[in-house]
Parts: sequence; C-alpha cells; structure tokens
Amino acid sequence: MLSPAQLLCFNLYAASHAFQRAYKPHLDPLGLTYPQFLVMVSLWQQDGQPVGALAEGLGLESSTLSPLIKRLEAAGLVTRARSGQDERRVIVTLTPQGRTAAAQAAKVPECLIAAAGLSGAEYRHAMETVGDLRARLAAAAETPIDPRPGCVQEDGMLIYKIFRRPEWDALRAAGETAGAPVDLADGFIHFSTAAQVAETAARHFAQESDLVLVAVSSAALGPALKWEPSRGGALFPHLYRPLRLADVVWDKSLPLGATGHIFPEGLL
Repeated sequence: MLSPAQLLCFNLYAASHAFQRAYKPHLDPLGLTYPQFLVMVSLWQQDGQPVGALAEGLGLESSTLSPLIKRLEAAGLVTRARSGQDERRVIVTLTPQGRTAAAQAAKVPECLIAAAGLSGAEYRHAMETVGDLRARLAAAAETPIDPRPGCVQEDGMLIYKIFRRPEWDALRAAGETAGAPVDLADGFIHFSTAAQVAETAARHFAQESDLVLVAVSSAALGPALKWEPSRGGALFPHLYRPLRLADVVWDKSLPLGATGHIFPEGLL
C-alpha cells in the first residue's frame, strides 16, 4: 500500500502549503494573506477586472472571492464599482496605494525562486511539468460517462447545459446564474447527460446558431443536484441552486450545421 509521501497528489498538496509558509514573511509586511496576494498580482497584471473574471482566473467561487475583495477594499488597496455598461458587473480596480503594494507583491515569487536555489531552466521545467499535468487532468475531467440505466449517479460525471450566447455572457459577468427563463419557471436548472444533450438541442434549440455548450461535474454540485424523471421517463439532472461560473469545467461553442448542431468530437 502506498504511503501519502509516495502519492503525487499529496506531494503537490504539501508543496502548496510549503509555498504559502514561505510566502508569509514576505507578505506580512504588505498586510496581505496568500489568497489576497493572488488577487493583487492578478490585478497588477490586468487592472479593472470584473469579479467573475477574477474568480475564474484564480479558480475561486465568487462567494469565496468577494470577502477577500472587501477586506482589500477596507485596507484601501482596491475599489469596487458597478460597470457603466452593465450594472450587473462589479469592477475591481487597484488604488494608488494598491498599485504600490501590488508592484511589491509581484516581486516576491522571484525572491522565493532564488531562495529555493532554482535555476531558470529548473523553474521553466517545473512550470512546464505542472502545466502539462493540469492540462491532462482537465482533459480527463472532460471524458463523458453515461449514467447507468435506471441508476441515480452518486459518482462524478460530466453533465451539460446549453446556453444562448447572451445568457452565457451574463453568467460570465455575474459569476452565477439562476438559469434561462424555462429554468426560472420550473424552479431548477435543466441539465442533460452526454446521451441526452443532442435531443435537448434538437427539441429546444432547433435552428438556433449562437449557442454555448457548458460542461459541469455532477460531483461538484453536491446535494443540490437531483436526478428526476423527465422526457420519456428518463432521469435527468436538475440543479436546485444557482449555477456558478466556478462550477464550469469547460465551455465550447455549439455551431449549427446543415443537419443539426455540431457537438465536440467524442462527446456523443
């Protein structure tokens, strides 16, 4: 039996904690925690980001990110303001004091690389290896698994939601959505499995071309996801809470071809 120290996942987990411990003495003088540091560096790279875009870039839920931003605002490092073009979007911007702190924070990684004794080549190799691992894990998560006949799934699988482009844009801007009008009317957000989604597109989105197909892991939705009889008595996944941008595993355009919608290769 493998010990935790022999597991790649454990070593990455332990390395993440080691990074945060190493960052602490550098971030304390700036009055930043490690998650706040990530927000500041993200804004240093691109200032004036919507909350939803910040959350997506950092892999956080908007509900997790919002308290961080409020604390940074209270410290005088950022401001929050409604977008003049879309009042649903909240834009986060560095203050002059925040730009100074972000500039200092952006130099911290170089200090740690030097302290760890990593050469430029070693650093690039580590980044390439971890980046490749992340891409492989993301690809593995995209592999569709059809539900077993007559069985409610308790293990994770990808389920799918079709959005019209304005609906998807609104979700990206706000960070979450209660769904399309039909979802609001029914009191839950409709999803389909890989075996069901083509018929869903044909029945409810016939001849519509500007669509977005979104994949979500059923395991990430927890008890708010219910499998209930719907079309033809088959079990369909229904989400009884808002869908958050952080729930989305991937999104892809769903173009309309001569004989129907063109789904990603290998999905159907």
